[in-house]
Amino acid sequence: MPKISKVTTILVGMMMITFLLCYSSQVQADWDDPIKDGDYTYTVTDGKAQITMFSSYATGDVTIPSTLGGAPVTSIGIWAFYICKDLTSITIPQGVTSIGDNAFQYCTSLTTITIPESVTKIGCNALKYCDSLNTIRFNSATTTIYDSAGTIPAATKIIGYASSSAKDYATKYYRKFEVIDTTNTLQSIAITNPATKLRYTVGDALDITGLVVTGTYSVGSPKPESITAANVTGFNSAVAATDQVLTITVSGKTVTYKVQILAATQDKDYEYTVTGGEAQIKKYIGAQGAVTIPSTLGGATVTSIGDWAFDSSTDITSISLPEGVISIGTGAFSDCTDLTSIRFNSASTEIYDSPETIPATTKIIGYDPSTAKEYATKYNRMFEGIGTTNTLQSIAITTPATKLSYTVGDTLDISGLVVTGTYSASSPKRESITASNVTGFNSAVAATDQVLTITVSGKTVTYKVQIVASTQDKDYEYTITGGKTQITNYTGSGGVVTIPSTLGGFPVTSIGTTAFRRCTDLTSISIPEGVTSIGTSAFAYCSGLTTISIPQEVKNIGLTAFYYCTGLTSIRFNSAITTIYDSPDTIPAVTKIIGYASSTAKDYATKYDRTFEGIDTTNTLQSIAITNPATKLRYKVGDTLDISGLVITGTYSTGSPKAESITVANVTGFNSAVVATDQVLTITVSGKTVTYRVQIVAAPITPDTSGMIEMKTATPTVGPSKVWTIKLNGLVYEDQLMDKIYITNSQGYRQMLLAFTVTLENGLSRIEVKPAKNYTPDDYILWVRDIESLGRIKIKNQVYLKFTVGEAMPTYMVTAGDFLGKKYVTVTLNTENDTQYAVNVEGIELTYSEAKDAFVGILDTNKAATELTTVVSKK
Repeated sequence: MPKISKVTTILVGMMMITFLLCYSSQVQADWDDPIKDGDYTYTVTDGKAQITMFSSYATGDVTIPSTLGGAPVTSIGIWAFYICKDLTSITIPQGVTSIGDNAFQYCTSLTTITIPESVTKIGCNALKYCDSLNTIRFNSATTTIYDSAGTIPAATKIIGYASSSAKDYATKYYRKFEVIDTTNTLQSIAITNPATKLRYTVGDALDITGLVVTGTYSVGSPKPESITAANVTGFNSAVAATDQVLTITVSGKTVTYKVQILAATQDKDYEYTVTGGEAQIKKYIGAQGAVTIPSTLGGATVTSIGDWAFDSSTDITSISLPEGVISIGTGAFSDCTDLTSIRFNSASTEIYDSPETIPATTKIIGYDPSTAKEYATKYNRMFEGIGTTNTLQSIAITTPATKLSYTVGDTLDISGLVVTGTYSASSPKRESITASNVTGFNSAVAATDQVLTITVSGKTVTYKVQIVASTQDKDYEYTITGGKTQITNYTGSGGVVTIPSTLGGFPVTSIGTTAFRRCTDLTSISIPEGVTSIGTSAFAYCSGLTTISIPQEVKNIGLTAFYYCTGLTSIRFNSAITTIYDSPDTIPAVTKIIGYASSTAKDYATKYDRTFEGIDTTNTLQSIAITNPATKLRYKVGDTLDISGLVITGTYSTGSPKAESITVANVTGFNSAVVATDQVLTITVSGKTVTYRVQIVAAPITPDTSGMIEMKTATPTVGPSKVWTIKLNGLVYEDQLMDKIYITNSQGYRQMLLAFTVTLENGLSRIEVKPAKNYTPDDYILWVRDIESLGRIKIKNQVYLKFTVGEAMPTYMVTAGDFLGKKYVTVTLNTENDTQYAVNVEGIELTYSEAKDAFVGILDTNKAATELTTVVSKK
C-alpha cells in the first residue's frame, strides 16, 4: 500500500487523523548541523538552541539545562524525547517557549511534568501515550495547547489557573482539573505598539488602528488586551491642542498617550492643511472673478485640491492651477456655474474620475497629451491646448510590482507597479498602466530571469521576474530554495523508485525530514548524485526497503533516518566521510554496512556493533593542494614561521576532497636567518607535497650617521638618464659590494639589486647608482661603511648620501623594420632628451632624425644600403 499523504481525503482511524493534523501544521526543521553534548543533540539558530534529540537510554529524573553550547535553550523540537521510556520526571527550564509535536510521545514511565511560564505553545501529540503521567502543571494562564485529545493523556490531571487555557482544555476534553490557588489578576497595562495616527485635524474622529495594549498578570505571561474606542477617554477634536492626553482603561488599570489636534490653517482666500511640507486646499473663501491659486501656502507647496474645495463658488469665472498640484479631489469644482475655464499647468495632475469634478460648460486648458486632455475627451468637455507641445520623453519604474516571483501557470500581477513618465514641457507624471501595457510574460515554463517590457506611447522600460516550477508532481511534494530542490513528501505507489535528479527544473539536493516515512511498500530506492543530505526520519518505518546505496556527495544523514526499516539487509556508503547521526537508531541493528576500511561508515559499524563489509578499493591520499594561501608571505629577518590562514585540501582515491590538518611541523625549507627573494617552502602530508614561496627581507635599519660624512650633490634626483657616480679614496675590495655598500629606502629597508644597480667602475674606484626599470619613487640613502682597499686596509672616509628617485619615466616601444622582417626593442627614454637618444637594434645603431621625426639607421646587406625607419610609440 502506498504512503498516506497529507492530502489524503479518506482517513482510517483516529490515530491517523491526529497524525495528519500534526504534520499539516508543522514546519520542518533543518537538521543539517546537529551538535551532540552528552545525552542532548541540538541545533543553534540565531543564537538560540533547540533540542532535537535526547538519548533513549537515559533513565530517572532529568533536568534540562537552561543553555547548551552557550546558547539559551528556547525550544524542545519535534520527536525530541520520543520513546524515552525510562524517564520518570522532566524539569523544563524557564526560557523555553515552545514544545514541538510528539516531543514526549511514548515516554511511558513519565509521572509528572511542569510547564514553565515562558512556554507559549505545546504541539500536537506532545505527551501522547505517556500512560504513567499523573499530573501536568501549567504555570502560565495563556499557554496554547494543541487542540487535540491526543496532546495530553486522558488519565492525566491538569493543574492550572481558574481562568486559563489549561482549564479550557481540561473542560473541553473531560480531563481532571485542579486549580492553582493564587488568583490571576491584572496588575498593569502598557502600550506595546502605539496607534498609527497621533496627529489629527480639528473635526477628525478617533482612530486607534495599530494600537496594542498588553496586560501583566499576577501569574502567567503578559498578554494583549482587547481594546476598542470605548476604552479610550479624553479625546476632543473640537479645538486645537498641542498635547492632548488620552487615557486607556482596562479592568481599572490605566495607561496614557498623547495626540496632537491641528487647526485647519487659513489665510484670506483659503483654508488649508499642511502635512509633510505639502499643502492641501480644504475650502476657497476668497473673492469672485479670476482665481490664480498660489504655488505655496504657509510656506508649503500646494499639491492637492481637496474634496468639494470650490464647491458652489458661483462667482468664480476662471481658475489657474499651479504646476505642483498633483491631485484634484471629488467634486472639487462642482456647481461653479460661472466657471468658464480652468487651466492645468501640469500634464500629470490626477483629476478625480467623475463628471461632477469639473462643470460641463467649463473649458479645460492644458498640455497635449495630458491628464487634463484625457478628462476633457472622456467627459466631452471643450479643450484648448497650451502652445508648447508636451511629448513623452521616457518612462521609468518608480515603484516595482509587488509580485516578482511566479509559479508556473500563474497570471500576471502588476499590483503596486508605478511607472512615471518624463515630459518635454511639464513635470513627470504617473502613467496609467494595465496588463495590456506589459509584454514578455510567459508562465508556461520555469525561468530564472524573464524580462517583461512596459510600453507607453512608444516608450519602454523593462523589469525581470522569476518563474518557478510547481512544487508538486504526481509522486513528490517539494520546496525550492535558492535554486535547489528538497523533497518534503513522497506520494507515489512504492515498489522500485528512482528519485529524479531534478524536480521543478532545479536539482534535487536534499531529502527532507520524514519525506518517505512509513512508505512500507517501498522495496528499492535509487538516490541521484547531487543529493547532499538525508533528513531526520527520512526513511523511517520503510519496512519493505531491502537495500540502499548512499551516493558519494551525501554529506550527512539525520537522526532515525532508517529507523525501523526491518527489511533493510544492507546499506552502502560510497563516500568515506559521510556524517552519520550518532545514534543506534539511525541504521537498524540487522543491517549490514558496506563502506571503506577507513571511513565514517566503518566507525559507526564498530561503535554500534554492526556487521561491516569493506569496499576493496583502498581510500588513499592522491595529492594535496593549497586551497587558501597563508596570510603571511613576507617576513623580516629573524621572524618565525606563521601559517595562519593556510588551508590544504587532500584528494583521495575514493570519497570527496577534505581539508587536511596542518601544523608548522608539516612545513620545511623556512629560514629567516638571511634575506631571500623567493624562498620555497614545502608542505608534506602522508608523503604528498606542495610548495609555496615567501620573501625574507632585511629588518629595517635605524639611520645612524654618527661619525659619518654626509656627501651632497647638486642634483640629488636620480633617474634612468641621470646616473651619477661617487669617487672613492682608493681602490675597493670587490667582495664588499653588497656588504659595505648598500641603499635603504625611507622605511629603512635595504633595496635589492632588482631595484637598483650599484657597481664599481674604473679600477674599482667609483660607485655608480642607477635605478633599474622597475624602481619605486621614494627617498633613499646610499651608505658606504668601513670600506677596505685591495690591500685590506680600511679607507678612511665613511659617507652617506641622500637622494630621491622621482616618478617613473615613460616607456616607449621602438620598432625597426627591414625587408627581412621587423626587429623590436623596448627602451626607457628621457622625454626631455629623446632626440639625442641612440638605440641599438641587434648591432644596428639607430639615431634620431629630425627630418623624419624617427630613429633611423643603415643596414648593409649584399652591399646594398637600406635605410631602417623606426616608429616610436608610448607603450
